[in-house]
Amino acid sequence: MRFFDSRLILFFVALYSTAGFGQISLPLDSTGLNTDRFVEDLIQSYIESRSEDGDFDYNTFMDRLESIKKHRVNINDPDQLDDFILLRPSQIASLKSYIQTQGALISLYELQSVPGFDLNTIRAILPFIALDAGFDTYSLPFSSMLAGSTHQVFLRFGRVLEDQAGYAPPVGNKAHYTGGPSRLYMRYRMSYENRLSVGLTAEKDPGEEFFRGSNRQGFDYYSFHASLRKPNKHIEEIILGDYNIRLGQGLIMQSGFGIGKSPWSTNIRKGERTLSAYSSVNETNFFRGLASNIKLNPSIDATLFVSRRRKDGNVLLDSIDRESAFSSFQESGYHRTLSEIADEDKIKESLVGGAFRYKGKHGHLGLNTVYVDYDKSFQKQSNLYNQFSFTGTSLFQSSVDHSFQWRNFNFFGEYAVASPGSSAFIEGLQLALDKNFDLAVLYRNLDPKFPALYSNAFTESTLATNENGLYVGAEIRPATRWKIAAYWDNWNHPWLKFGVQGPSDGNEQMMRLTYTIKRKMEAYIQYRNKSKEENVSSNDPLRSLNHNSKKSYRFNFNYQWSKSLETRNRIEASHFKTSSNTKYHGWMIYQDLLYHPIDHPVTLSTRLAYYDVENFDAGIYAYENDLLYNFYVPVYSGRGWRNYFNLRYDGIRSLTLEGRYAVTYQPDAISLGSGLDLINGHKRSEVKFQIRYTFH
Repeated sequence: MRFFDSRLILFFVALYSTAGFGQISLPLDSTGLNTDRFVEDLIQSYIESRSEDGDFDYNTFMDRLESIKKHRVNINDPDQLDDFILLRPSQIASLKSYIQTQGALISLYELQSVPGFDLNTIRAILPFIALDAGFDTYSLPFSSMLAGSTHQVFLRFGRVLEDQAGYAPPVGNKAHYTGGPSRLYMRYRMSYENRLSVGLTAEKDPGEEFFRGSNRQGFDYYSFHASLRKPNKHIEEIILGDYNIRLGQGLIMQSGFGIGKSPWSTNIRKGERTLSAYSSVNETNFFRGLASNIKLNPSIDATLFVSRRRKDGNVLLDSIDRESAFSSFQESGYHRTLSEIADEDKIKESLVGGAFRYKGKHGHLGLNTVYVDYDKSFQKQSNLYNQFSFTGTSLFQSSVDHSFQWRNFNFFGEYAVASPGSSAFIEGLQLALDKNFDLAVLYRNLDPKFPALYSNAFTESTLATNENGLYVGAEIRPATRWKIAAYWDNWNHPWLKFGVQGPSDGNEQMMRLTYTIKRKMEAYIQYRNKSKEENVSSNDPLRSLNHNSKKSYRFNFNYQWSKSLETRNRIEASHFKTSSNTKYHGWMIYQDLLYHPIDHPVTLSTRLAYYDVENFDAGIYAYENDLLYNFYVPVYSGRGWRNYFNLRYDGIRSLTLEGRYAVTYQPDAISLGSGLDLINGHKRSEVKFQIRYTFH
């Protein structure tokens, strides 16, 4: 691996010559909290844990963050507090405990009496909170909500500029893309505060046909929802169309974006509300039908939902060529090639479920049930690791979840069962040992037989099955400007997994030391180590396991030069090692710039990065700012440069125009990408454009 290069020297010259010119991102809020950093940590950690990269459009997640800015959180409402990301878990628990013992707050000044709330915390959250002691909020006519609604329209275009193998004229039966290389996106949303939402989302992925072939209806994917909150004293929310369901701690169902291990080390409890409208472009992770949350009495509420939709799957044919079973779901959402189109909408899924929750003075107790039925039998391939996988046409699952607050201790968890005779449970604890010391502990025990079709729990694996583990996370604030975040996770898989031909184990540690000068500077150093067992080689007749480990070291420095200008710099190194002492190394350095003049409608951001990574196993992930509500998380592998430039213009009333150009350049590469995405050459570049129109 080459550590020095003439272009690298130019990079350092550029870095120091632009002192005060770095990454673009949203500037620090008036509170001093950079919500962009929060999003970056969560998204990058989520992608790294799954060893994938690419574009991500989590509109539902971003809508929640945007809602906090626009519509103040009622801090007397326990459900809204669970969604309030600007407070630490221990502070939320302390505020809930205070309200339970003293009653609802009648003045914001009363926050000074809540343990764990100092003046800096109170000043930080004041722009985002409000008091509502339970007065009538149901009298607003529906016609008034319609008349006062805000409308937003998004139009987005993007494409790779170089020729890719899949778009070449087809030769014989060789696989090829049936559509053009452009990505097209359209989204409309009408909303009134957090009470009313009507939305339509449509997308065409690169390679998919548009108004022809398999997509004569236009876009390949459409999503619609109509949501109304608190129309009367009994209905909390009702949604028609596409929606997310989150039950308990995610053992039987948790659709949408899920929080996992991250530098926010004590943020481990899934506390979002059970039901929410869906507006993103992930084509598999949602439900379609009717759902409602109903308040039966002041202490008991119920969430009922029914869904019916078609899903992509690999269908199996019987002896007379009938489609009698399917071996897997196809969850990419792509319908570009003839084989992908052949799997489209092959499985009909019907689902019904309910969640009942009792809220007491110190917590809640919930009962959750889900029944799913398919029009074909689910029959996975007869591999040994699939021995305990779910088979058949129907599945019934149920669980009990709880949350209990006692002083500074918050206990939470879920116990789930499924036919035939399998179970899984998660139990966690969040506590404040001191006003400057928070601790979180989570234990999971997940039976290999447990059918985790829709799970998204706090686990190492993607699905909540075949895993036992213990997680411990801590956050320490030893001085005003210092914070230490750390976690340790240890797990084992009692049964085989794909790519792991035997029971296996693993562990992971992370530590981050952060120094912050409010509204001015943030610097941190981070160490992360992950070790787990995998197959040594598919050619090894004994299929022995190898303990592979990956270590990463990061230094990150953000500086707010003015209200208009922020820079971010990062250096990161990674080391991958197997038990046979095979080693791969990598390193990366970048500088970002954010420039958003207060009196000018133009916002710009750019990144210049250089990387030298010997192997994909040592790959380095780096979150990138993208167009509004969109993220990109590439993995750096090989040797080369990465540069992107984002431009936003808000100078036209109600209209926002955005553009992005990104390029990867690897001078030693013969080709970039693989398969039908292969580019012959050493450069891959992409452009994106977006228009947002807002009106009332």
